[in-house]
Amino acid sequence: MNTRGRLGEVRALHYLARKGYVILELNRWYKDCEVDIIAIINNILCFVEVKSRTRLCPDDFVRVVSKKKIYRLRNHADVYYRHRQCSWKSIRIDVLFVSLSNYTVLHYKGVY
Repeated sequence: MNTRGRLGEVRALHYLARKGYVILELNRWYKDCEVDIIAIINNILCFVEVKSRTRLCPDDFVRVVSKKKIYRLRNHADVYYRHRQCSWKSIRIDVLFVSLSNYTVLHYKGVY
């Protein structure tokens, strides 16, 4: 991972912790998919994709998070959920955009 990506993930971790998320895992791989952050909030298991940018543009979401990536994240979430013996209420896939210029975070919850 490059420095920009690492800085974005660190900022995302701080943001999520401040919002009350409990971080379970970082950079978890399953087959051909990496999940940046796996966390829990309000009994919801969240799979978080972090995208770091020098400046944020709301239109970036469509361009940088492909349907293929969402599909892979969904599959990873399903496998992870089935292999854990916890009773989470639901699963959610989120995307966090982190601006490296001013550390603004845009949080898209439940993209799937």
